[in-house]
Amino acid sequence: MNMKIFLLAAALLTGCAAPKAWYKDGNNRDQFERDKAECFAKAYQAVPPLPSPPPAQVTGYNSDCYRSGQNVYCTTTPQIGRSDNLMDSFYRGQAQADNSIGRDAMANSCLYSKGYYLK
Repeated sequence: MNMKIFLLAAALLTGCAAPKAWYKDGNNRDQFERDKAECFAKAYQAVPPLPSPPPAQVTGYNSDCYRSGQNVYCTTTPQIGRSDNLMDSFYRGQAQADNSIGRDAMANSCLYSKGYYLK
């Protein structure tokens, strides 16, 4: 039982560790920024962001009316929705619609290939 508690505590504390930074022996900050910019430019070309989903469109109107004496008062509000087509289903199903996970992985791989490491 104590071992389970220890492992759980270790797992939780590992998640709270300080963020890692990129290092390369004999390198300076300016060179790192140039290499990082080059890697992210390549990653954006290879894994571009997905286009934004189509905007919502007015599909109808709802009117609510009530009578007060001889007068009738109405409030009309638009119904907002998207057509149920394949692209809408695609956007609703995307967990990471902007491709940032793949793009970041590719940029990190590029930095590793240039001799950088996380510390």
